[in-house]
Amino acid sequence: MTDGTGQIVNEYSYGPNGERTGIVEGTPNPFGYVGRYGVMEEGNGLKFMRARYYDETTGRFLNKDLIPGSITKPQSLNRYAYVSNNSVNGIDPSGLLTAVIWGAPISSNPFGHAAIATTGDGVVSFGTGTPPNSSLTAYLLSQADTRDSTVYIINTTPEQEQAIQSYLSQFSYNLPSVPSTGSTDTCASRTNGALSQAHIGSDSIMSTILLSITVDPAWSFSPFPSDTAMYASMLALATGGTSFDISKGATVLPGIINNFNPR
Repeated sequence: MTDGTGQIVNEYSYGPNGERTGIVEGTPNPFGYVGRYGVMEEGNGLKFMRARYYDETTGRFLNKDLIPGSITKPQSLNRYAYVSNNSVNGIDPSGLLTAVIWGAPISSNPFGHAAIATTGDGVVSFGTGTPPNSSLTAYLLSQADTRDSTVYIINTTPEQEQAIQSYLSQFSYNLPSVPSTGSTDTCASRTNGALSQAHIGSDSIMSTILLSITVDPAWSFSPFPSDTAMYASMLALATGGTSFDISKGATVLPGIINNFNPR
């Protein structure tokens, strides 16, 4: 670790599972092993990886992953394992996630609504007056006042989430009037475009095959939220993700939603 002038102030070395084998520390620092991703040393031999505690002596998490594994990725079925038991070649500090939210049709919006959120970046919901990159918790509770929603959780990489945010940033947060010449530019087409730009599932041969069979290419630019729901459900399946419903009137949300609120 260096200071503002580029001088080395701390030095660390680690074994394959993150166990410290050497340390020279001139400046107190809680961020050690893969610390650039927010992993913190707890001082009790455990590392807090933003959502779960990790034991470097066993190479295992103390509690299981909230996201079920996928049969297309057998190593992921062990929900206590760190980075699929390959810590030399990979990292898995939090298991980045993308949430796609499908809002059911209501009388004022018979087509439904689509929104999207990435880990720690908040929600982007075009056309609802929701401030950009704001709390997903607040958004879902607000939506629950008037409609049912389904949240699709997709496992993603930092590069994929960056691609999603980059794509979304090109748009204003208003939508064209309906009907109009811009009627195909909708909350759904923008969400679908972001998912398409991220190339989710392309890092796995099995996921690529599954998606080539199940995903309609037209979904990537469809203006209909129902197609967003289908697209997201297939991406969640291919990446070992999950989905859950939030009923109208709900006042309590699953804890996993907190992962998406702005840091």
